[in-house]
Amino acid sequence: MTRPKEIVSLSFGTPANYVAAHYWNAQQAYFDYGPDAPPPLVEHDVSFKAGLGVDGLDTYSPRALLFDVREEFGHLSKIHELYDPGPDEAFDGEVIQTHQGETNRSYWTDLAQTLFHPKSLVTVSASSLYGSSFLSNMGTDTQNPTLETFAQGQAIARAMDDEQRITEDTLRWWTEDTDLMQGFQLSASAYDAYGGIVCTYLDMLADEYPKTERHLTLLSQRIDHANTRYTAMNQVLSLVRALEHAHLVTPVAMEEPTPWPHVRSDANDLHRSAVLSTLLETATLPQRLMHRTDSMHTLRMRLQWHDDTRLAQLGGCMPTPLLAEERPDPMDALLQAMLAQRGIAHPPPDRVPAAAKRLRDAWWDASMPWANASDPGATPYAEAVVARDADSKAEQPTMDALAHEYPLSEPFVSRTFVPMAYPIEPTYPPILHGVTSDGRPWAGDEKVNVTSMPCISSLRTSPEMRCIIKEARSFTLDVLQGHAPLSMYGMEKDDRDVLVDVRETLETLYDVYGGVDDDQGPGTDEEWEVDAW
Repeated sequence: MTRPKEIVSLSFGTPANYVAAHYWNAQQAYFDYGPDAPPPLVEHDVSFKAGLGVDGLDTYSPRALLFDVREEFGHLSKIHELYDPGPDEAFDGEVIQTHQGETNRSYWTDLAQTLFHPKSLVTVSASSLYGSSFLSNMGTDTQNPTLETFAQGQAIARAMDDEQRITEDTLRWWTEDTDLMQGFQLSASAYDAYGGIVCTYLDMLADEYPKTERHLTLLSQRIDHANTRYTAMNQVLSLVRALEHAHLVTPVAMEEPTPWPHVRSDANDLHRSAVLSTLLETATLPQRLMHRTDSMHTLRMRLQWHDDTRLAQLGGCMPTPLLAEERPDPMDALLQAMLAQRGIAHPPPDRVPAAAKRLRDAWWDASMPWANASDPGATPYAEAVVARDADSKAEQPTMDALAHEYPLSEPFVSRTFVPMAYPIEPTYPPILHGVTSDGRPWAGDEKVNVTSMPCISSLRTSPEMRCIIKEARSFTLDVLQGHAPLSMYGMEKDDRDVLVDVRETLETLYDVYGGVDDDQGPGTDEEWEVDAW
């Protein structure tokens, strides 16, 4: 039986592309053509497409589409040396090459160590709407039109697809060269117009590839921390609309610090994207293994056995805390030997509970900062945990600690140990401190060149997600019951019915995740009409 293989990745907006740059650097690091290289653990064809460069040499290009405004591609040329036909053969397509004179600003393209195919880089533009192909991201000091609202993103996506034929030509070019696709792996910022863009493309993918998995990671902010009414409304609309066409949606926070003692990260795109990419890449690693038994479909089916629980949460720890004694006590071993000689059975101390506590104390949930979590530690409905470490001796204590924390059994949980640490590439930000070169915690604080790191990551569905749903619902109710015009939230005057539908969807979703009705607001459409302002 042929198993699903290829995954096509789509990332929308600068924050998502920062995450994607780290993700693809890790995929690139798995290539090892050395004479003494061991058999690969990762099947490269899952993420890369084989082809030929202009010089006739074999190439491996990421199966990826990266969407961003022209100015955010920085110093990256859309046509690089592998595909540049040279001066004798003119190229009549677009070349993305901007900000050549700016040296003080960094871009996500500065991190990328992978050479992308020209068809991977997609300029977000809508000449038919704005008369120009130049757009700018929200918060940018520019005279160009800025990407601010969910509805704006929807309009841009439709116009862009008509003008550039992305779904019909570009995306199909990637999908037709596959044996049996696993699915589409999407990511986007939810607090600006990219939420509308990604939801529109999810709709298109559902029409073109109805049976293919579509998993989305939404990069979000706490709603009560949103800078403007626009950003809060964008997040609510992105969350609800994404659930209409995505099989799995994982909201993660881009703003909260992590509690890990060996990670010192700031709340900027460079640092936060490195952390989130490490967790995401690790959590989905079983889908790309050479001898895999997991796929995007099996992951989704495991997480959604309880009900239509399409909202998942991402969590983990990096680096993995020490879960076993580095140096066994020689006196303890001597005592055990003496007792054994006298026929006295004395079981060794059970260190699993202590290891599980260290793991629990180091665990960080990347999704819960999206809302004010009120039910931390709730038993998950289902979970897929991935632990990775180059030291095979770490497998037993790690798996024992994981099993002790949540004693779920198959099919509700899967625990995978991969004997391969996370690769730390040169462009990975210097956020690791107090670790050895292979990323293990230690007492020293000397500066070392960290090349790899053991870590643990998981995707789970649990009652905790109702915290996110409740916060989105409360915001929607405040808007419906308030007196501010909808234009202040980036919506049209006639969009009130849209918000009523959003409220009903959130109510249903809240019930799915075990929420208890707290009588917030009228309960029927007729009551909403009576209370309408």
